[in-house]
Amino acid sequence: MCGLNGIFAYAQSAAPVDPAELLRTREHMVKRGPDGAGIWMSPDQRLGLAHRRLAIIDLSPNGAQPMATADGRYQIVFNGEIYNYRELQAELKQQGAVFQSQSDTEVLLHLYAQHGEGMCQRLRGMFAFAIWDTQAQTLFLARDPFGIKPLYVHDDSQTLRFASQVKALLAGGAVPNEFSDEGELGYWIWGHVPEPHTLYQNILAVPPGSWIKQGRNGPRTSASFETVEELLSGDEGTPFTNLHDALLDSVRHHLIADVPVGIFLSAGIDSAVITALAAECGSALHTITLGFEEFRSTPNDETVLAEKLAKEYGTKHHTVWVTKADFELAFDSFIEVMDQPSIDGLNTWLICRAAAQLGLKVVLSGLGGDEFFGGYPSFRQVPRMHRVARPFSATPGLARIVRQVARPILRSLASEKLAGLLEYGHTWEGAYTLRRAVRMPWEARAFGTALPEPATQRLRNNHAVVSHLEATRYMRNQLLRDSDWASMAHSIELRVPLVDTLLTSHIAHQRRAGYTYSKQDLAAAARPPLPEEVTRRPKTGFLVPQYEWTGHIAAGRTGSRESLHDWQALVHRIYTGQPPRKRKKVLLLTTDAYGGHGGIALYNRDVVDALAEMPEVTNITVLPRVVKWKAEGIPSKAIQNTAALGGKWNYITTALKAAREPYDLVICGHINLLPLAVLMNWRLRAPLVLIVYGIDVWAKPYITAKYWVNAVDAVWSISTITRNRMIAWARNSKIPYTILPNAIHLNRYGMAPRRTDLIVKYKLEGSRVMMTLARYPGEERYKGVDEVLETMPSLLLKVPNLKYLVAGDGNDVPRLVEKTRRLGLENEVIFTGLLNETEKADHYRLADVFVMPGKGEGFGFVFLEALACGVPAVGSQLDGSREALREGELGELADPNDISTVHDCILRALDKPLGVLPGLAWFAWPEFKSRLSNAARTSRQTTPRR
Repeated sequence: MCGLNGIFAYAQSAAPVDPAELLRTREHMVKRGPDGAGIWMSPDQRLGLAHRRLAIIDLSPNGAQPMATADGRYQIVFNGEIYNYRELQAELKQQGAVFQSQSDTEVLLHLYAQHGEGMCQRLRGMFAFAIWDTQAQTLFLARDPFGIKPLYVHDDSQTLRFASQVKALLAGGAVPNEFSDEGELGYWIWGHVPEPHTLYQNILAVPPGSWIKQGRNGPRTSASFETVEELLSGDEGTPFTNLHDALLDSVRHHLIADVPVGIFLSAGIDSAVITALAAECGSALHTITLGFEEFRSTPNDETVLAEKLAKEYGTKHHTVWVTKADFELAFDSFIEVMDQPSIDGLNTWLICRAAAQLGLKVVLSGLGGDEFFGGYPSFRQVPRMHRVARPFSATPGLARIVRQVARPILRSLASEKLAGLLEYGHTWEGAYTLRRAVRMPWEARAFGTALPEPATQRLRNNHAVVSHLEATRYMRNQLLRDSDWASMAHSIELRVPLVDTLLTSHIAHQRRAGYTYSKQDLAAAARPPLPEEVTRRPKTGFLVPQYEWTGHIAAGRTGSRESLHDWQALVHRIYTGQPPRKRKKVLLLTTDAYGGHGGIALYNRDVVDALAEMPEVTNITVLPRVVKWKAEGIPSKAIQNTAALGGKWNYITTALKAAREPYDLVICGHINLLPLAVLMNWRLRAPLVLIVYGIDVWAKPYITAKYWVNAVDAVWSISTITRNRMIAWARNSKIPYTILPNAIHLNRYGMAPRRTDLIVKYKLEGSRVMMTLARYPGEERYKGVDEVLETMPSLLLKVPNLKYLVAGDGNDVPRLVEKTRRLGLENEVIFTGLLNETEKADHYRLADVFVMPGKGEGFGFVFLEALACGVPAVGSQLDGSREALREGELGELADPNDISTVHDCILRALDKPLGVLPGLAWFAWPEFKSRLSNAARTSRQTTPRR
């Protein structure tokens, strides 16, 4: 399971594909695929494909994507699993296909080459994929029949964009972030956004069980290949003689993986049967159950029965207890990763988090049991409502009057939904709406202007009709969608064995033959039988005490309709940033940002960019002291006020003028500006945040610093070592500190061949290369260059062809040049001078190792840049580079006071292969953005202490 995206500039007048947009979209999905990343661009720049990999089948590099056929004609990006890929692979081999991997992805490529769009009917699994045919110049998109895997498209009549997540398309920057009336209204009625709509205009879901083929210059065809309605009709035959065999076959196929598989085990029939069948397959299993103190010793506590089931079927069981404090800490992160607003998903998000903490990558869920075995009350209630209301279908005016009269009466006695029984219940869609809707259409009209027309139904069997409604509405739009984003947020592949085409066909075929399976039939498929406590237990669902945790309990009734409405409004408000989180203005005082040079300027740009992506932030004013170069890349929400340039007095007067405007958050980007920030904030009365980097606060910066720091409401520190050294002199335990390490924009770096012109320029032919990139001020000699120079003579004895690139400028460079001459290293050490941002990546790629064993680095962003170019790194045990290298996980850590350890660390690093380390994703832009968003929200909600 992975994340895919692509851009196809199919119209003649369309602009070529922007690789940066392609990468921004891909990197938003880093959690969907932390194990690898790839990109492919057509030679004419009209098509780009990108992929994030979660390695499940064929963990080798042979399974990487985008993947091409041997002749290069077809390229594919794929998300999902094809459970019958082994059978298909064997068939294709008999037909002459030659495989380079053991992955299901390559099976799709060969299958498309053989059968074209006819391939889709042959697939058993969950999937969304895109295949580019270089010869035909066509892009083929397809999605599985149930819609287990998402696929979203945006088409502006010139360029087709697609991705596995809605927010990923928005992150690319070319798709407008504008809400859809249909999506908004759908959310308020159903608690989720019904397909094909999304919350955003012109972003649509590819219909499940269908394909789209887009050609150059506009021709497009599409068709469905298998729908849920067709599966539930029972027309197809079945290879199984009984339900047990059909279930066992599905579970066996869903266990296929090259990594361990776990099961979400509740006290219900669905997950218990899957556990029993998986054990029957002979698999070594982990099972996981969530426990909540609020449910302990109540019917909603599933832990006791789940533990009994785990013991019965011999699994390694894990009960994970979740507290209100856990929820409060995690809630903003939960909303942050929610791809579209939903009143559900918290339960899945929490248990997937637990699975990830246990080291699992694949889990099975019992989702689908209620939809296909009649487990919901809707299977009784919807046909009953339909039967009662059908005589009133000929008098819609009377039914409407009855509803208008009955509403105020029923509102106080029961649910006002009942008022609409005669008006809505005469159609299957209407009756289902009465049963499932969070709000009825008449309640929700205030939230939108259009209601999607109900789909027609051709199924005549009542059970089949309700099964179809549940599977294509509630299951598809809420349960499956929430399962996808909630599991992928933790890099977990969630599989649903009860949502399977062959199994569904068997159930439907038996129903057509006169026997309708029930939940008790499902329970009877377990070997040995399930305990009676499970089979007789009333249905409760997978519940989370979210109402208790948030205080949204109406009239003391947990789970009441009013409580659900409150929860729905809370999710929508936070997700969309609408009131009271709407129209928030931020002021940033800083030394430099856009148009600045160096790590602090880059950090400040990332801060502003991350703030600009928060929906509730509408305006950011940046006041820089210095703008050295042309300011580029400023987000539309931000204004960099250059009137502040021109000296200290001009900066102060401009800042004081800015304080006449209201702001909801003030950020001081350097401690030297703190007195001014405090002075301004006496008028603004907004929460005040101080950003600290390293040497700026490693000693008391100035005599009154402690006084000014007392006026700060929060501190954002670039590293733990910086925080600790500041605390040592500030001595204020009341200030909350948040660690916000640098972000690395992986799309700006990456591995690439060394530039020949630079090799010639620096005379590096045949050399092993060390590199340091920094600024070298004479008053701050802490970068470790002296230590590296001093170890060079002994290194050259081991590595005679070693060269050392010292990149960057500063007034200490002449001294370093003189030291190089004294050590006799003029031919081995090259000083490059200042590098601009566009030159850095190509210089990193010249190196075999990046070295900076310093003593005063607050963090060391250059380490991340080098690592992102695939270069091994050597940092220091004594400063913030320990954190940049994750305490040695990402590189070697030397003691700069011990030259021998510097020597040994460099040699070890030189022995390491070039390559981008997976652990670097911890610093990726999406992670930084999430951390900063949480910090900004927490800081903005703080009551200023002044």
